[in-house]
Formats: sequence, structure tokens, C-alpha cells
Amino acid sequence: MTEHAFRLGDWLVTPARHALERDGEVIRLKPKAMAVLEQLAGAAGDVVPRDELFAAVWPGCAVTDDTLTQCVVELRRALGDSARAPRFIETVPRRGFRLLADVQVTEAAVARHVVRRRWPVLAALVALAAVALTTLATMPRSAAPSAQSLAVLPFADLSPSEDYGFFADGLTEELINRLSMLDGLQVTGRTSAFQFRGGVDDLGDVRERLGVTWVLDGSVRRDRGRLRVSAQLIDTATGYPAWLETYEENSTGIFEIQDGIAEAVAGALSVRLGVGHLGREPGGTRNLDAYEAHIQGNALYAEFTAEAMRQAAA
Repeated sequence: MTEHAFRLGDWLVTPARHALERDGEVIRLKPKAMAVLEQLAGAAGDVVPRDELFAAVWPGCAVTDDTLTQCVVELRRALGDSARAPRFIETVPRRGFRLLADVQVTEAAVARHVVRRRWPVLAALVALAAVALTTLATMPRSAAPSAQSLAVLPFADLSPSEDYGFFADGLTEELINRLSMLDGLQVTGRTSAFQFRGGVDDLGDVRERLGVTWVLDGSVRRDRGRLRVSAQLIDTATGYPAWLETYEENSTGIFEIQDGIAEAVAGALSVRLGVGHLGREPGGTRNLDAYEAHIQGNALYAEFTAEAMRQAAA
């Protein structure tokens, strides 16, 4: 990641801090979203193909279009942009994305642009290598687990009527997309993970076939208007859970609930595994109880009442 800042319109972009700054306002981006923005800025107004973004931002990883789309959505939200009337990021159908705003680049950014323009074959080879690695990852073979690698297994539908499988699958895919954005964590792609639909008898088999050190497993249960989602993080070497949590919500607004659960799990795993922005924040914590107390305190503080402020301080 470059440490050189550049200007995007009236925004100051500082990749090393994952930050956008303007008139005293500071917006933090997730590392993968910032990496996408860097690639678009380095193209100097040219269309950046999706495959090239995958190869540059997620080298050697199997990710879906939804993962890239989530990054673009985050960038547009931060920049105050619109997909229908873009001022910063334009979607070019069936091709990729283009940065519309003027960029005042540093020498380092110019050098990246020259490399991109003079060596398109190299970019294509990187993309092919990524495809090859993805193919190999799905083949039955023994793989050496990387330091922080994770497979999100399909969540089970435990509802009495067994009619919530669509929500369980959607939550699994959303978790794969969200966790793939955490810098320092390798997440197995959907195709590889979903071969274990129906449950796993031996975590050693998952460890051997996918080469992961951690497994995120869980279940969804909808009964009498209540939704319960359970998730647990399991060490594939020992089979013991390192973290588990249960979320209960009213089943109205189920997709908002799905989004909230995905955010909560991604945040908790970032703290637990020490990856991503939360896991590396100076002065942060890897104690989940402390993290959850911090989140609860922030929520109470936002209510801004005398009683809520006292509870937040506690």
C-alpha cells in the first residue's frame, strides 16, 4: 500500500490512514475499499476492468462480484456520490469502473499508471494466475493453512418449517463478502465453502481440503416471529470454539438484520483475529467483552439523554 496522499476533487485521500479528509471532516474507509480507490485513481480516468481490480486488490483469492460492488458502494457513500448521476465513480456496464473526478497524483502514483499502461500483459498474467490458484483451491488436496485464513461454512436452517434456507444462504454469502474485505485475512470463496453444505463431520477434512486455520459455522432459526442466529469461530487444528455468539431479532426487516449481523460478526472477528482496521487500531483491544462493551457504550451515547450518558459511562 502506498503511503503517498493524493487529492480527489476537494478530498484529500491518505491511503496509509485509510482516510478521506475535507474541511475538517475525516471519513475512514475499509482497507479493500481504499485499495480499489487507489487502483481507480492510478488509471487516470481510464476504465479499470473488474478482473484487473480482482487481481490487484485480492491477489490469489476467490471473491465474487458482490465483494467488489460492496467496496464501490462504500466509496460512493463516503464521497457522497450516486450511481445514477455519478460525479466520482462511474460504472461501465460489462467492463468495470472509471474515476471521473480530477486526481492530483504524486510521482509514485504516476509510476503505477505508467506500469499499468506499458505492461497490460503482466496484468493479464496476474489475473490468469489468480484464476489458476482459485481452481487449485477447490480441488481435493492437502493444503498448508496460512496464518490467518477462514472458511465461512453454509449456515444451517433450523427453523421448524425449514423455510428460511434463503436467509441462511444469503447471510453466509454476505459474511464471505464482508470478511473478505478485512486486510490480513484470507477467506475461502463461496464455491469452495458451499461444498460443505449439509454439515461437517470432521473439521480436519475442511482444514486439509481448504487450507484454513479457522472455520466460521452457524445456524438460523425462525420461530413465531423471532429470528435467532448463532455463530461460532472454530480452530480447525483443535476443533474447539474460540468465540461464539447468538443474535436474536424480530424477523421484520430481515435483510437489515442480515446486514447488521454480518457487520457485528465481521467486527468481532476483526478484534478476535487481530486483522483489518479494528484489529490493528492503536490502543485497541482483542478482548471481545471489552469490544462489545465499547459498542454498547457508543450506542447509548448516541441517544444523548442524561440516563443514557450515565449508562454509557458505566
